Amino acid sequence: GKVTVSGEAYNTASAAASAISGGGVAVNGAVAVVVNKSRTETFIAQGANIDATGAVSVNADVNTNADTYLLGAAIGGVAVGVCAAVSVLKPVVYTYIGSTPKGTVSAASNGGSSVINASSVTVSNNVVSKTVSKVLSVAGGAVAVNGNVLLNFNYTDALAETRGVSINAENVTINADFDTSAKAELLAATAGAVSIGATVTYVTLEAVNAAVLDTGGITINAESVHVYAKDNKAKAEAYGVSGNIGAIAVNLNAAVADNHVTNMAVIMGNGIISNNSTVTVEASLDAVSVAEVLAAASGAISVTGSVAAALLRT
Repeated sequence: GKVTVSGEAYNTASAAASAISGGGVAVNGAVAVVVNKSRTETFIAQGANIDATGAVSVNADVNTNADTYLLGAAIGGVAVGVCAAVSVLKPVVYTYIGSTPKGTVSAASNGGSSVINASSVTVSNNVVSKTVSKVLSVAGGAVAVNGNVLLNFNYTDALAETRGVSINAENVTINADFDTSAKAELLAATAGAVSIGATVTYVTLEAVNAAVLDTGGITINAESVHVYAKDNKAKAEAYGVSGNIGAIAVNLNAAVADNHVTNMAVIMGNGIISNNSTVTVEASLDAVSVAEVLAAASGAISVTGSVAAALLRT
C-alpha cells in the first residue's frame, strides 16, 4: 500500500478603518493593524519505520494573507488628518520526515532513527504568503495637514526536509514551491492656503524557503534523488502618490521596499547516497523590489521632497 500525509491551511487576516471629520477645526486619526501568525507542521515523526509497496508522501498546501485598508478625510478651517496602517504576516510552514527542523520539537517527533522502504518518497511544500496595505487620505482647509504612515512586514519561514531517515526507494524528491509578496499603496491629497503633507511607505519582505535533504548518519538508496526549490517568486512593492495645493505647499514623501529572501535547495550531512543514484539539486527565484513615489506641490511657495529606495538582498 501507500502512505500519504497531507496538510492544508488557508487563512486571511484583514483590518479596515476609516475616519472622517469636518468643522471649523477638523482633526481625525485612523489606525488599521493586522497581525497574522500561524504555524503549520505536516510530518512523519522521527522513529517511525515504514515498509510500503507504494509511495510515501508528505505534502502541505498553505495560503496565508494579511491585509489592511484605511480611509481618512478631514475638511475644515483647520484640518488635520493622520493615518497609520500596519500589516504583519508571520507564517511558519514545516513539512518533513524525521526530526523537527531548526531545533524545535513537536509532539511525537523526537524518537529514534527511522527507515522507510517504498517505491518513492516525496516531501512537498506549496506555500503562498501575501500581504497588502492600502491607504487613501484627504485633508482640506485654510490650514491643512495630512500625515500618513504605511508599514508592511512579511516574515515567512517555509521548509521541506528529510532528516535522520534512511530511505530505500526508486525515487526521492523534496520540493519547496514558494510565492511570497508584500505590497503597500498610499494615495494622499492635501489642499489649503497652508498645505502640509508627509507620507512614509515601508515594506519588508524577509522570508526563507528551503528544500533540504539531511543525510547525517543515514543512507539513501535510490535510483534518483531530486531536491528542488525552483521557479519561485518573491516581490516587494512600495508605492506613494501625493499632491499638495496651497499658497504655501509642502510635500515630503519616502518609500522603501526591502526584499530580503533566501531560497535554497541543499543536500547536507555526512551520510551515504548510493553511488548509482542520479542526483539533482536546483534552486531558482524570481525576486523583485520596487519603490516608487509620485509627488507634486503647487503654490506661491512650494517645497517637495521625495525619497524612494528599493533594496534587493537575495
